Amino acid sequence: MPESGIASLSSSLGKFFREFQQSRRLQLGLAAVLLLVGVEGCLRWIDHLAARERQLQEVRSELGTLRTQSGDESALRQSLADLVRAREAVDARLWAVSSEAVGQARLKDWVSGIINRVRAQNYTLAVSTARPVGGNAEAGDLREIRATTSMTFTPAVLEMVLGEIEGGEAFANVEALNVDQRQRRVELTLRVLMRINRKGTAAVAMPSAASPAAAITGAKQ
Repeated sequence: MPESGIASLSSSLGKFFREFQQSRRLQLGLAAVLLLVGVEGCLRWIDHLAARERQLQEVRSELGTLRTQSGDESALRQSLADLVRAREAVDARLWAVSSEAVGQARLKDWVSGIINRVRAQNYTLAVSTARPVGGNAEAGDLREIRATTSMTFTPAVLEMVLGEIEGGEAFANVEALNVDQRQRRVELTLRVLMRINRKGTAAVAMPSAASPAAAITGAKQ
């Protein structure tokens, strides 16, 4: 740079510094600008630290989850084994029949056998048609059939009937139970789940099926 240019720049800077020293407004303005720049820098640094802290917390959380899952591995295996055993227990009681009609006949035979063993008096028995479980057409080969029976009510007989159903061979549950004290009658409806095995490989030979709503009426003397 020519000496004249350097001298001009030096003169301008000297003039600016003299004006800056004499002007309170320039001093305050420069201080405000520097303060703003410093505050913005601090805020950005704080945001950066907060983001890093969040990332650290996420990593710690993921590590904690992994430790928990690793520690609970034996418990998870045990739960899985329990589920497998429960499913096997259900499958063991789930009747496999060659057709819905055979299922109706088997249910009728099973319930009437219970009634005869407990020596219920003046009983009736009606078996419904089979339908997909829950009315869902996508239930596959599972079917539910209901049996409704009515008999003379005595506490002992009712207790024996419920015990036979609960501990019986079928996968059944009592859906409704009504006791008429005035008429001394008890009526209960139970639902049984069955698997329809069209090939008949696991079906049990049964008497010929009754009509879809077949009824039996009898009395024990």
